Amino acid sequence: MEISLETRRYSSLETEIITQEEPKSNSVLIIPNKFPLNQEKKISLLKQLFKLRVQLCISLTASLLSCISGMHLGWIGPTILKLSSKDSEVPLTTTDISWLTMMLPLGGIIGPTFGSIFSTYFGRKRAILIGTIPSIIAWTLIFFATTKYELYAAQLFSGLTVGTSFVVLPTYLGEIASPNIRGILATLIGLQYFFGVAIESIIAPYVSLKVNALTGAVLPIFLVSIFIWMPESPYFYVIKRKWESAKKTLKILKQDSNIDEEFDGIKLFIEEEKLDATTLISSLRLKTNQFAIGLVLASMTIQEFSGINVTIAYGEMILNIENSPISAHAGGIILNLIGIFASLIGCLMVDKWGRRSLALLSPFGAIVPLILIGSYFHMEYVNYKFKSMEYLPLIGLILHKITFSIGMGPLPFVYLSETLSTNIKGFASVVACTKLYFILS
Repeated sequence: MEISLETRRYSSLETEIITQEEPKSNSVLIIPNKFPLNQEKKISLLKQLFKLRVQLCISLTASLLSCISGMHLGWIGPTILKLSSKDSEVPLTTTDISWLTMMLPLGGIIGPTFGSIFSTYFGRKRAILIGTIPSIIAWTLIFFATTKYELYAAQLFSGLTVGTSFVVLPTYLGEIASPNIRGILATLIGLQYFFGVAIESIIAPYVSLKVNALTGAVLPIFLVSIFIWMPESPYFYVIKRKWESAKKTLKILKQDSNIDEEFDGIKLFIEEEKLDATTLISSLRLKTNQFAIGLVLASMTIQEFSGINVTIAYGEMILNIENSPISAHAGGIILNLIGIFASLIGCLMVDKWGRRSLALLSPFGAIVPLILIGSYFHMEYVNYKFKSMEYLPLIGLILHKITFSIGMGPLPFVYLSETLSTNIKGFASVVACTKLYFILS
């Protein structure tokens, strides 16, 4: 009698072959395991997670420079409330406070140029390390400050760090990350920035300037001591024709010794860019580069006209109103914690919802909270009162923080990381960030 066999591809761990004999036929019963994922796929998934973990750890460490930048901006809000009081360590007038607030954007105009030069000629890693130096100088000046001029200088140096971070970090994170997680890692810049703002909103109201300065200086020193052991971008090594160093870096990032395909891909990418455009002018003539620069400039402009820096710097002063439902310092802390939570949501949504959807949703969503805040102060000005109107500034600030953090906050850095070609990334980043801080100034 002929035996018929039904064959299928099942792993030995997922199937059980039972041969049963019946009176007049032979048959093979295949009973599948309840779990369809085979052992090989499980091992492959674990390896992939491990590889991504390495890139995530490096990205988290590098993006601490953004956290440092956020601390400098977050320092302003609670500090100007203290410095404008009668028992201030360094008494400031309203005009002095305006100048103090403006000095960071002025430094931010210069910072991108230095960041781009260091990144292009000395490497992305060294540029990040050098970017911590102005921050350490700034905290040192704050520690020894006895007049407003030391504080002005400190904020100017802070701007150098902020401007450098916004140019170098998108380039570095974009070049070390795998394509499938590049968008998520780029959003770490905005997330770390809000985390730094939140740290200062918690610390600054309750400690002296000297203690705050000592606390603030810890993070840049920590970043230097840790990041010095991190790898350089493989793209930078390929540009400098350091093939072995590039391969060594790829092995660290990929956690795999078989990196020939990735190395050849990077090498081919760099060579094609050189063939397409041999000079900066010829690069800027390419329509793809013009579109990418336009996208970055547009997203940066929308980000700054959203009013986020005003709400961060003056958020506590906005909440310092009569019959406020919450104290100014507590409100500042809550707002910044909400910003961190919203930024985490933005990290997850940037790949799931897409860049375009968030780019449209976020700006339109920010219109309503700004109208609420503006309406409150207009009604105060015309002396119009109604029940519970003192809640309007708090509700407006919370909604503004959420709508900004899920879209307008992280997206410019994602575009900087993903859309610009290597040979114009430095120039375009300088133009975008310099314009950004020129608008703020």
